[in-house]
Amino acid sequence: MSVTLNDLVLSQNQEFKKPTFEEIYQSYSFLDTANLAEIVKYPEEDIKKEFERLREKEKTERLEAKTEQRNALAELKKSQNNLKKNSDATEKLRKKYTVTATVIENNKPRKDKRVDENALANDPAYKTLSEERKGLECLVREWQIKSDKVTYEIKLEKIRTYYEVLETQLDLLQKWPVALQKIEADKQSGKAAERKFANPENIGLRDLGVGDQSDDLKKFSKYPEIEADRKEFKKIEYKDQEVRNYVLGMVQLIAKNSDLTIPIKDENVIIIDTEDVNAFAYPGGLIIGINRGLLLHAENEAQLAGVLAHEISHVVARHGHRLMKKVNLWSLAQLASLFIPGGYLVYVISQNLLGFFLNLKLLGVSRGFEIEADILGMQYLEKTGYDPMSYMNFFEKLGRDKGYVRHTSWFKTHPASEERITNTLREYRYLTPKDSYVQNSNDFLEMQARLCVAQELEKADTAKRAEKQRKPSLTRGQQKKEENADKQCGIQKTPPEQKNSPCNRPELSDFKDKVRAEVTAEKEKQEKVEEEPKPKLRRP
Repeated sequence: MSVTLNDLVLSQNQEFKKPTFEEIYQSYSFLDTANLAEIVKYPEEDIKKEFERLREKEKTERLEAKTEQRNALAELKKSQNNLKKNSDATEKLRKKYTVTATVIENNKPRKDKRVDENALANDPAYKTLSEERKGLECLVREWQIKSDKVTYEIKLEKIRTYYEVLETQLDLLQKWPVALQKIEADKQSGKAAERKFANPENIGLRDLGVGDQSDDLKKFSKYPEIEADRKEFKKIEYKDQEVRNYVLGMVQLIAKNSDLTIPIKDENVIIIDTEDVNAFAYPGGLIIGINRGLLLHAENEAQLAGVLAHEISHVVARHGHRLMKKVNLWSLAQLASLFIPGGYLVYVISQNLLGFFLNLKLLGVSRGFEIEADILGMQYLEKTGYDPMSYMNFFEKLGRDKGYVRHTSWFKTHPASEERITNTLREYRYLTPKDSYVQNSNDFLEMQARLCVAQELEKADTAKRAEKQRKPSLTRGQQKKEENADKQCGIQKTPPEQKNSPCNRPELSDFKDKVRAEVTAEKEKQEKVEEEPKPKLRRP
């Protein structure tokens, strides 16, 4: 459970014990860490040593992961070689028991080579090779999984993100007191009102200094690449209308309480049916993408609202347009030389009808745009009635747990940094806090329950189809063969459902029961309609 500032208030009979760095990592959020830095000072030398310790620890973990994958690749090659030797030895034995006979078909003779399978099966050497082969096949499959390149890269990304979060906390302990002094001085002198995106009380009526948002609609709607992307996303769209209605309502609620001056059309909001935890926004709000994984893994409605507010802020601040101005300073050849797959990608940019991804980090604009979206997003959350720190709380949640979710690209498009957190906390101090904020709603819990029940039913239907399907096919036969081989080897390609799965949260229990009842009733109604005899048509 997170420690709040109230927990740090000293009573007359209780002395506060300064937490260790490990205790801070385990129990303190970014906001808690900043509050702690105001009360307790950690020696610079201790913080410096801790930085060095974390970097060495991260280096060791990355090296272990690399060594583990390298060893797995070596074992895979070794197992494959042994399997080949086994195959060669088996083939040699088969030749030993091959007999040649003359066969006459249609009064035409031909030689026919056949293996005496009974004699072969009774050969002790063949039995030994067959048993050995089973073990070798299992080893090959096991090392194929362990040496998988994608799994290795995901593991490295999780390690990097995890230590990035911890280092940010150390930065806050070291730098936040100085930043706070400047914040208070700016508030006293009136400079706070001169900051970029100031006067949040005038949201919707103020000039952000980024130009006319409607220009983005005119400009980017002409790009055929964006329409092509929309069609691709539509192919993998999550179809549940109740979930979609909820998401549309949330998007429009945030948009209403933002500086957005252009409409976000409902058809531009697409729920993408993937476990990946992410969201994105195209310039002009031409596409607002929300992944199913994000809807499922947000702990409460405030966190989801925070992500939506952040993405809408990218549209409000016209980051696509401003990026294009930056791009125009570069030649296409220069941009191509900077392209790095898997970098910090945020927008799809098109030029001369050529679509390409731009590495924003190398252009030096990603950090500034993310900070702007953080600040505006906090303001929109506060106006909508949610805790302004909700987005950052979710941001932390994904970063802290290296095993939280198998597929998350959130930190690829939203890199963490002390600068971002400090700017977010600075804006939080500028805002006038409310007495209470909305954290959750029954609508949010029911939406998540629908996602969970749909997952359950999909698994059950898949199992039933596999059981009932008897029609032979090469694809199914090969798939069944692989499944049986994995089962015999004790290999499980996909990890079992984690105990901390979002669908196991107690607060969802009643809502899942309600959704199950609705789905069952609707299914029974549909089956009844299908079973009713259709009227026979009579010839006139």
